[in-house]
Amino acid sequence: MQRFTSPRKLSTLAALLVASVLAPACVDRSPTGEDSSFDVAIASTSWNVGDVFAAVGNGRYNVYNNAGIFKEFISQGLPGFSAGCGFNPTLTRLYTTNFSNNRVVVFDDASPHAIVQNIPTGDQSLESIVFDAAGNFYVGHADGARDVKKFDAAGNPVATFDPQVGPRGTDWVELAADQATLFYTSEGGLIRRFNVATNTQLANFADVGGNSYALRLLPPGDGSGGLLVAHSTNVLRVNGSGAVVQTYDAPGEDLWFALNLDPDGTSFWSGGIISGQFYKFDIATGAVLVTVNTGAPGSLGGLCIKGELTASVPPPPPTGTCFGLPATITGAGNIVGTPGNDVIIGSAGPDVIQGLGGDDRICGLGGDDRLFGGDGNDRVHGGDGNDLVEGQTGNDLLEGGNGNDNVQGNAGDDDVQGNGGDDLVFGNAGTDSNDGGTGTDTCYDPQGATFLRCETTVNINFP
Repeated sequence: MQRFTSPRKLSTLAALLVASVLAPACVDRSPTGEDSSFDVAIASTSWNVGDVFAAVGNGRYNVYNNAGIFKEFISQGLPGFSAGCGFNPTLTRLYTTNFSNNRVVVFDDASPHAIVQNIPTGDQSLESIVFDAAGNFYVGHADGARDVKKFDAAGNPVATFDPQVGPRGTDWVELAADQATLFYTSEGGLIRRFNVATNTQLANFADVGGNSYALRLLPPGDGSGGLLVAHSTNVLRVNGSGAVVQTYDAPGEDLWFALNLDPDGTSFWSGGIISGQFYKFDIATGAVLVTVNTGAPGSLGGLCIKGELTASVPPPPPTGTCFGLPATITGAGNIVGTPGNDVIIGSAGPDVIQGLGGDDRICGLGGDDRLFGGDGNDRVHGGDGNDLVEGQTGNDLLEGGNGNDNVQGNAGDDDVQGNGGDDLVFGNAGTDSNDGGTGTDTCYDPQGATFLRCETTVNINFP
């Protein structure tokens, strides 16, 4: 599969892709280098919001948590080049594409993640998929008729669209918040638009030159906030006027190809098809937050994230309660509150939550979390996992929850509780109550503090 025009790069990539396509359908190589045979989904873990799915060739996707730690892999049961993917709006199914066999292979979100559908698209070189708010999905094709096909939520074909293309096809597609405007790239410099409601071509959004691949709109999702696009030699941030305002890159990357937004709204993931590596970037600063080597050079054909932000599917309203109050903010990964009073609930995975100002309620749920109350009189609960819970200023209630936690009161008169597990409990400044809870706990505080259920106590004066 030819992905660019440079003869040197073309020959290198072609050789790698031929090797991927011709490999036996039921034999693949694990990240540890051990051969593993399969012809169905191979899975043993739950998929959490923030988990990253990387298409690594031979019909396979590697699954990583939001910190970039490998969890498992799944197989489409098909040979060929795996490409773009995405979850349906309810996050109950993962839809994957097979470039070589032109099929959408659908996995159940529930473990063991069985294949529940295998949908032929009727065109060639299927590469990308995007959902509308109703659960219908659109797929783009690089070759053949090079059309965009629409399917309903049950996988039945609904419509075919024939937008302008060139030099390739409707490779990578993105649907705007209006549910009608399709932004897409054709491996050239143009970022085009097409209205799927009226079946009409619209004015081009931008001409950034070079070779453009996967793209995602930034809030508010209508183009006015710009977009991100993988652009071969780097990743571009394009503003609402179509001008490049920021670039992102990493050493040694020659062909940025895959891209998707993280659920935290402040970062994105992108990867190089040649290197087989992908990265998490901070959108504002361009800093690389996570680096992952899939061990699949020449085969990184797509990235998607459970709970990823797409313009066409609004995020669900916050659900759940924390310390008896309904959530006002939910998410996964890096979650930041407001200067006011927030009720923040994290995910089943590892989260970093900052309450900032106000009297906040923060619940970390699962994973090894880092929770910071900030200013105000906060209540913070770590949940499951080995957590860092820190109250910072104010008179706080701090609970480690299950796991071996580090619970710190800092300034103010705090109620610091380790709960279950073997905990480190720090009262720090102020008149604090330190309760280790069950387990073998160590409590630190200045002389005169209250110690409860602490197997070891250390009286120290903090500066």
